[in-house]
Amino acid sequence: MDIRRQLADCTYEKEKYNSSNKELREHVKRIESEKREQSRILEESYQKISGNQYYNINRLLYHVYLYLLYLRSKALEDMKLNIDADRSRLQAQIRDMEKEILQLQKQLHFTQDELQKSHQNNAQAQNDEKELQARLTNETEERERLQLQLHQVKKQVKYEIL
Repeated sequence: MDIRRQLADCTYEKEKYNSSNKELREHVKRIESEKREQSRILEESYQKISGNQYYNINRLLYHVYLYLLYLRSKALEDMKLNIDADRSRLQAQIRDMEKEILQLQKQLHFTQDELQKSHQNNAQAQNDEKELQARLTNETEERERLQLQLHQVKKQVKYEIL
């Protein structure tokens, strides 16, 4: 039961990581889409204000923004690597548990076979005991009958002698 519970826990964690991976992929796609859209918007803005005094400040802000996007994507990559490592570890644990379950099932079958053999041997021993008991009863009755006959013969011999 404990192994099944552990297997269920591992399966649950695996599903949780798969769900988390899916969410992260969607989040990365959304960020990349936003990044492209914002880049486009910023480029259009730069073109509009190209002669303006704020151009250099906006350009600097744009580069800061791009750097922040890079940092965010780097953090997401690190998270993905960690999740992949956890998934691999959990998959290895699941394989180990499946091997243990197979071994336990083999042991269970072996034990069941041994139990069945023991039941068969016990039934045979009981049958043998009943047969021996019946023979003993027959021999005891035969002995008693012969003793009774002997006693009667002795009485007859005694009466004949007298």
